Amino acid sequence: MKERSINSFFALLSRLVCVPKCASCNERLSPFARGDSLDHGYPCLCDKCMEKWQKACLQMCHTCSGIASKCTCMPKKNLFVQPSIPSLFFYHPDTARAESKVIYTLKHKNSRDVFEFISEELCKKLEDLLDELEINIADCVLTYIPRTRKALIKNGFDQGEMLCFAMSRRLGAISAPLLLRRGGVEQKKLTRAERKKNAEKTIFANTELRGADSKLPYVYLSEILEKKTVILVEDVITTGATVERAIKCLKSAGAGVVLVCAVARCEVATDKKGQSHK
Repeated sequence: MKERSINSFFALLSRLVCVPKCASCNERLSPFARGDSLDHGYPCLCDKCMEKWQKACLQMCHTCSGIASKCTCMPKKNLFVQPSIPSLFFYHPDTARAESKVIYTLKHKNSRDVFEFISEELCKKLEDLLDELEINIADCVLTYIPRTRKALIKNGFDQGEMLCFAMSRRLGAISAPLLLRRGGVEQKKLTRAERKKNAEKTIFANTELRGADSKLPYVYLSEILEKKTVILVEDVITTGATVERAIKCLKSAGAGVVLVCAVARCEVATDKKGQSHK
């Protein structure tokens, strides 16, 4: 409690020096907490953009008529279909939508308020899923898919790692870098077939994790995965090729249950024959 109060004080001090702005419309925000604010005390969206965000979270899938947190429509070629993949909204890239701008900020700007906001929202969905599946959070380990080296150098941070850490701290669960990324290119400009080949060549299980204790320099992946449910945290799922490869690596390394927890995913458009266009 004391540590949390100290962190809140320094966060407020930082906001007084650097006045925060809305992650969507760039409007100046109050540095002080509001009555309807998040646990960390400081929202990252103005009132108008927050309203747009909430509407986006209630948008219905055109295929199954379910909202993002309930919709399970995924490309048929994917092998990782879960009972439910919690996400906050359907992502529409290259638009002026408030939620799309938040995703852009998540990927390209190291904003503490955005990470805290999204982790708060996503943890609510995840906790509901775990309750439904009767899984204890203490029996879970959170992980993420590392960013490409080029993107890491360009942006200076890994949004997957930051989001995973924020969620594990909020949930009181452990997190670990269970996956490695070696070389490769960014997936966003590739087709699904190209994404799959790129992921197979670059994403692997991190079989040896360097420990913080010098007396135990390595922790083997099998020890972490033993009797644990792996929660794979992702920002946006487009075709699912990268996530599919990540799950395959984790399963091969000994993981039993792997749940995917994504901030957003592209809606899967299907024709009358049920064929996926994504």
